[in-house]
Amino acid sequence: MAENGNSTAAAQFIEEATGDASLYPDKVKYRTFSLVNPPTSASDRAELRGKKRQRKRKSFASAEDRKRLRRFEVPSTVKYADFETAHALWCGYIREVTKEATTTHVLMTQLLRADLHAAHLRVHQAKCSSYLNIAGYVLQETMNGFRILTEANEVKRKFPDSTIILTLDFFVVVPKKNVNFVLDVPSSKNDGQKEEYLLYGSQWLGRAGERTSRKWRHKPTVDFQ
Repeated sequence: MAENGNSTAAAQFIEEATGDASLYPDKVKYRTFSLVNPPTSASDRAELRGKKRQRKRKSFASAEDRKRLRRFEVPSTVKYADFETAHALWCGYIREVTKEATTTHVLMTQLLRADLHAAHLRVHQAKCSSYLNIAGYVLQETMNGFRILTEANEVKRKFPDSTIILTLDFFVVVPKKNVNFVLDVPSSKNDGQKEEYLLYGSQWLGRAGERTSRKWRHKPTVDFQ
């Protein structure tokens, strides 16, 4: 009722002001009019455009901001046993992802696109011998490596041709390039058996989200001899 009354009052006002009764239904009705005066000077218009762009602009945290906020920092209180429950959930997830794989190519493509956080990886081959036999849960995945949490919560690495042994606490970063991993997936029958998949680390280079559209290709890996 109020809307009809406002429309009638507006129509009467325009007709009295202009003397044209058809102006309201043809030019005014169902249209939106701004009651704010538009900017007239060039500086005012530029300021208005800047405000609009600022509202539309998305704000992303820079690398310096992420480091300052410690966004990817993992607390040192995390232990190997804390990941056992997460690994059990991951096993159910990976079985669901790969259950319809009919060929090796399809299976490896699905593994390439899968999330490996909380998966159990073991270094099978590496050009740098100090990485051999490192095994544990994937704590974090970066563009060029995996942060692996070992069962002893530390990694002892002996450098080639040296007697120096370096003990790394908490986790170790294993590069993807020139390293082959074995992915361990326990059997769904709980019979103590497990399935093992050989992953060529060089094919996993890049961010985890970028692998979702990638296809697995059987390429000869590097020579580890």
